[in-house]
Formats: sequence, structure tokens, C-alpha cells
Amino acid sequence: MTTVFTSVLILSIVLNLYLGAIVYSMYAGPSELVYREGDPEYRVVILPVDGAIGDATASQVRRSLRSLEANPPAAIVLRVTSPGGGITASDQIWHHLKSFRAVHPEVPVVASFGSVSASGGYYVSTPCDFIMAETTTITGSIGVIATGFTISGMLDKIGVTPEIIASTNSTDKDTGSMYRPWTEQDRDVIRGLLDSGYERFIAVVAEGRDGVLTEDEVRELATGQIFMAQEALDAKLVDGIGYLTDAIDKAVELARVPSSVDPAVMLITEPEGFSPWSLLWSSGPDPESLLTMDAGELRAALLELGMPEVSYRAPLALPGE
Repeated sequence: MTTVFTSVLILSIVLNLYLGAIVYSMYAGPSELVYREGDPEYRVVILPVDGAIGDATASQVRRSLRSLEANPPAAIVLRVTSPGGGITASDQIWHHLKSFRAVHPEVPVVASFGSVSASGGYYVSTPCDFIMAETTTITGSIGVIATGFTISGMLDKIGVTPEIIASTNSTDKDTGSMYRPWTEQDRDVIRGLLDSGYERFIAVVAEGRDGVLTEDEVRELATGQIFMAQEALDAKLVDGIGYLTDAIDKAVELARVPSSVDPAVMLITEPEGFSPWSLLWSSGPDPESLLTMDAGELRAALLELGMPEVSYRAPLALPGE
């Protein structure tokens, strides 16, 4: 009897730990880690934008900026190392940053570019007061691109014929379908979407570089071309060349921190998500990957893969660090 009671007690404790950790991971907001010791009254916060920009990146930036609204720093350094990504996610980050700046115009924001800050990576940086690229940064790539694929040839080889039926008046419903070769009409429709995103990109850059570049000058640069740091500086796409420490110094300068003060520098991060499986495997495969997709999930995945990806993204594999 004692053994059963002990087992139940242990199981209850473990389950409560699971639930507590899950709730914490769901509701705990971003936290600030010390990057450089100093006076917290004049703290500078580094806000990273890393990797391909998607919904998760936009949510992370939104939550981080929201956490800073309650206790605004003296300055923010937007540390961008990204080849770009989805047009909506990039625009959301731009919007979140613009909204924060509207409420806290006294907080200067300096962009610091890492190895690559191209396309959407450049897009999200345009609201900043100053853009600083490292010596070897690759940036630019102002433009919009769509990628997709068709599988009709493969289906022919294996003897599968897809049947696509749309409502009578939905004549454009299968535009860009992966189940048949694309037509010129498909390409024209998708190119129209890209042109709309392109005009938005032009407007965002022209607004951000107002007083530095005219809209016509932005258009001349907006061919999708990538630039090294010095080329970007010559083209007035960035304002200076320097490393993260130089960007921090610039942020301190713009915040008019007294010269006698050595401000604290913080790195804003989000807590890692918790899973009970992490107590069983310190590393290894995601248990979800062991599950077999049902027909609905497979159909949804194929539908997502078949949709053309429209993005503010550099079109080629760029060298990494």
C-alpha cells in the first residue's frame, strides 16, 4: 500500500512540474540578459532578428518590443543577420518597430548588420535612425521573388492524373497550381502580385531613407542587386561601416548618454519552449516527427508546398560566417 501511495505521489509531483513548466513557457515574456555590465539607468538593448524571417520572427519582435514599452531603454540596437523572408512577416516587423517608435520617439534605434542583411533583412531596418554594416556584410537585394514547382511530369511517369474542379465562375482558382505546367497567364498573375510587393518595398525604403535617397534613386538600386558594405555605403543604403560594438557606441551617442556614464548593454531573448519529452530525451528526434501524417495533414502539407512562395528574400545562397 505504501508503495502505491508513494508512486501516486511521485506521479502527481511530476505532472504538476510538467503543467507548471508548460504554463510558464506559454506565458513567460522575453527577458534581458547582460551583454555588457554598466549603468542600468542608461541601458541599451540589443534586439536580434536572426535567420529567415517568418511568422515566428515577427511574433518574437512584437513581444520583445511590447516588453520594452513598460520599461523603455535609452536606445535599441536592432541586430539583423537575415537573408530576408516572407513579405507579410517582414512588413509586420517593420510595422511593430514603427509603432514602438511612434510611442517612444525619444528612444533611438540603430540597425547593426551581421554577415547578411538582405531583402527583408534590409526592409525591417528602414525605420532605424542609423544603419551600420560590418565590413563583410552582404545587403541590398531590394526586390520581390516567387518560387514554386510543378509535379505534373512526375505524375505522368507514375500514372497519376490529378482532377481539379473549381466552381463555375472561379476561373482563376488554380492559378499557379503544382499539378500542371504553369501558363503565361499564371506567370502574369503572380508577377502582378510581385509588382505590388515591389512597390511597397520601394515606398518603405524611400520613407526610411528620406533626406538621403530620393524615390527615383531607390528605384535605380532596386534591381535585386546585392552589395558589399562599402558598395552599400557608397549607394547610401547604409550610414556607416562598423561592428556591433560600434553600433552600440552610435546608439549611446544618439541617446545622448552622458560621457561619464558607461551604460549597461542587454540582450533581449525569449524563454525556450518546454516539452515534457525534454525530461526523457536531452537530445534526439522530435517525438512529433515519429507520428504518421493522416490523409488530411498530408493534403494540407502538399497544398502549402504547392503554393508559390512570395518573399523579400535574397535569391541565391549567400556565404555565411
